[in-house]
Amino acid sequence: MRTRRRTDRSMSLMIEEIDTIHRDLENTVIERTQELRAREAELEAQNMRFDAAVSNMNQGLVMFDAGARLVICNQRYTQMYGLEPDAVRPGSTLAELIDLRRANGTFSGDPEQYIETLLASIAAGTPTS
Repeated sequence: MRTRRRTDRSMSLMIEEIDTIHRDLENTVIERTQELRAREAELEAQNMRFDAAVSNMNQGLVMFDAGARLVICNQRYTQMYGLEPDAVRPGSTLAELIDLRRANGTFSGDPEQYIETLLASIAAGTPTS
């Protein structure tokens, strides 16, 4: 009988400890979820400001990654070169954009030479426009 009571008491204490751990874990999840939602809202607001700034620039903006793939461009860029916005998408290569410009007559010259010179200038940190 005494052994049974000890066992029951031990089990009761373990259950209480598990419940406490469970409540602490739930609270941690709730706190982290709230923090994440706040960060997401902040990031969304920042992205909206960035998008507004890029979209309202008078200058054309185009940015490529290290592999010469399009990361971002604004509407002014596509307008300057008469490009269809649907044809200019993130991931497009610099060569593909030059080909589009050649096709509509807004690029003349040797595309390979232009790309080589441009990439060399970027690698050297030389400003170019």
